[in-house]
Amino acid sequence: MSSKRILVLGPPKSGKFTLLEELTGSTPTSDNSTSAQTSAEITTEQRRPTHAGLSHTLTLSNKYFEREVTIWIDEYDDTSDDTGIRGWATSFSSADAHEVVSALGAIVYTFRKPETRDEYVDVKSKVERELRIIHDMLISHYKSQNMEDQQDEEDFDELIDWDGISLAVAIPSATAKTLSSDDTNKESIELEAEEWETSLQPFGFEFIDIQKKGRNDYGELLGLERVKEALETYSWDAGDEAAGARQRGILEGYDEYDTDGQHHGFGDDDDELDSDGFDQELREMQLEMAALHFAMDSSSQQIERTEDQDGEIREPKPLPESDIDELEQIMLRMKRVKERGEGLPLEERKKLADELAEDLLRLL
Repeated sequence: MSSKRILVLGPPKSGKFTLLEELTGSTPTSDNSTSAQTSAEITTEQRRPTHAGLSHTLTLSNKYFEREVTIWIDEYDDTSDDTGIRGWATSFSSADAHEVVSALGAIVYTFRKPETRDEYVDVKSKVERELRIIHDMLISHYKSQNMEDQQDEEDFDELIDWDGISLAVAIPSATAKTLSSDDTNKESIELEAEEWETSLQPFGFEFIDIQKKGRNDYGELLGLERVKEALETYSWDAGDEAAGARQRGILEGYDEYDTDGQHHGFGDDDDELDSDGFDQELREMQLEMAALHFAMDSSSQQIERTEDQDGEIREPKPLPESDIDELEQIMLRMKRVKERGEGLPLEERKKLADELAEDLLRLL
């Protein structure tokens, strides 16, 4: 049993049990609420809604481990500011809740999909607001936990981040299975999914529509399978200082080449370079991305230093917004390919790497 926990969080009737039943094949009962009830008592003295304090278990496995992970379920009253998400975050930010937050390896936020187009904007705005509050709570917790080891507070603000898994899972409403049943609106719904993903990314949450199945155009898993895959990428070993390292971003860790010039992989020190060279391809794309960032910065600085014939400094021209957005999308895809690479067949892995390389070369 891992010492880390999964927190499934959302307002009442947001689909938490629906998700848990799909993930585990069963739903929690009051008989297995002991450990989660402890967290509820620690984090607030207020009376909890029905599902708060329950717990469940989920078995996660990949080629490196198989772990049984405890799931904590928590709720907040979204009709009140005092007992709503802000009250919940305040409770979790308290000193008494320090050990509870430290025990989290993943947060899965659930919400109901809007039933009508008129509800779409309101639901999206509410989700963004609540995820921002959750994100700020996590950052505040880990900042206070690590501040003693950081001398430069300004640099610390830029570096600090939570290394757990953060998922925002959209659950169909009880009365409507889809946002729109009109087949002619398929394209617009897909574009909306991309919009959600982009808008939630600043808060560290990945958007997942639980109704989706199969893979998207980039070969990425969708729906419930993506939820499982994301949770399986976390290191659920107890006390592992490297836990969650694979979630910290694909552009970190350039020093994984030793002084002897040998590559030691993305994961643990004893990881071997794949015989098909897939890790090497991702490594090369990492370096290309770093070079691209550097080139963009250098180009901007060069424009600022350029003088016209009259000796006046030219005004810098900002980078096209489309290039920046495309770069962010490629970075996000690279991170996901890295997370999924271990479980994909050789041909699919090579195909994904080739597609990423083509997009990157086109942008360069």
